Amino acid sequence: MHASLFEQCHQRSTFTVCLIILRFQVKFSQYEAKQLLKLATPIFLAQITQVMMNVVDSMMAGGVSPIDMAALAIGSSIWMPVVIATSALLSAMISLISHHYGAKDHDKVTQTVIQGFYAAIFLLVVSSILFIWKNDFLALVDMEDKTRQLASEYLDYVFWGLPAAYGFTLLRYLSEGIGFTKPTMVISFIGILVNIPANYILIYGKFGVPAMGGAGCGLATTIVTYTMFISMLIYTQISPRLNKYQFLKNWQKPVREIQSQIFRIGTPIAFAVLFEVALFCCIPILIAPLGADIVASHLIAANFSTLVYMIPMSLSLATTIRVGYYIGRDEMDKMRNAVLSSFTCAVIISAIVIFLTILLRKPIAELYTNDQNVILLAGSLLIIACFYQLSDSIQVIATAVLRGLKRTQSVFYITFVAYWPIGFCLGYGLGLTTYFVAEPLGAKGFWIGIVVGLTVAAVLLSWQLRRILKEPEFAIQQETIERT
Repeated sequence: MHASLFEQCHQRSTFTVCLIILRFQVKFSQYEAKQLLKLATPIFLAQITQVMMNVVDSMMAGGVSPIDMAALAIGSSIWMPVVIATSALLSAMISLISHHYGAKDHDKVTQTVIQGFYAAIFLLVVSSILFIWKNDFLALVDMEDKTRQLASEYLDYVFWGLPAAYGFTLLRYLSEGIGFTKPTMVISFIGILVNIPANYILIYGKFGVPAMGGAGCGLATTIVTYTMFISMLIYTQISPRLNKYQFLKNWQKPVREIQSQIFRIGTPIAFAVLFEVALFCCIPILIAPLGADIVASHLIAANFSTLVYMIPMSLSLATTIRVGYYIGRDEMDKMRNAVLSSFTCAVIISAIVIFLTILLRKPIAELYTNDQNVILLAGSLLIIACFYQLSDSIQVIATAVLRGLKRTQSVFYITFVAYWPIGFCLGYGLGLTTYFVAEPLGAKGFWIGIVVGLTVAAVLLSWQLRRILKEPEFAIQQETIERT
């Protein structure tokens, strides 16, 4: 597959998505765009702060030895997909809470939070079982015994922080569900302020504490997690906007109907996230025989893409909040305006990111390494990653709207087919075989597969969204369209 042909296919697919979006038959709303960005900005800063915690962990562990850094990387690759996927399942809380908040049904907001705790307990049990098998997972990876021991110790410490991680996630979704996103940002800043000295003391052994090396990052992570959870819990009790939801004083038994809603809405989202995370986790292993330079260039492109992905991801959470809020108020015309405004913001932001990435691809790569060959390879991957950003932005916004509409069942099937039978298989064929090209493309082939898979997901999810919005319950009268 030549680059020009790939670009043409991607442009046509993107044009198809734009046609689907434009046929929502509503106008772009500057007011909605401002509200979306107002909600998304604190979420984005919070997410970047949490990403920076991982960067700080890696840098400080690397200051001890490469073995400690490797143990941290391997341990993180085991627990992070589990926590990310289960947190994505709990994100169903945002749509439910925003729906009740829009309807001004504060009792149901409180009830939803309580039921979310029961769902979190179930996910905690599942996660704990997976952690019990951690040594079996580590045994599958070819590494030095010292690295395996440090990774196991790191995971042991992280395990004790899981209850606080789920508790913080629930309280965060309560705050964000009612459109109050600043507390997450502030408390994330508190987290990184605790993370740095905790790492310093535990990793290097200061103030009489024995040096724990990379494993100390696990204990520091647990300390930070409990700090954030306790801070969020206190804030929910003293904030005038949150203390009306006295879930601690009005505890209830599990309600099957609400539990079913949480898992019905959240499970497809969790698997969609897991499909994408697993896809990226597989690529470094498959391209490892191609050499360290190839792997390093891929990791640079993947790391940068992850950082940039925080922008559409934050916008997607804001979109879910606005969609759920308007559905709760039974204002379908405003809901549809919010949908189009969100897509428009995502495309504009993606265009800016694409321009800056192409312009600054070499300086970006130089932030990670001084090796000129790696910089050259990473620069070529960053160009392909530009297409990835546009496709990913569109599909993540479409998923967010479907979550806000409580219609996520199709997300599971679409993302699985798009990411694996299409994206992964095409990437494997282009990257490591001669089925489609005269010579294997290596990492480039996998990135082309990722972009194609994400583009397919964007087209199908946008089409599914348009089909749902044409249903009678979401219909909008023509005279309303004309007024907007």
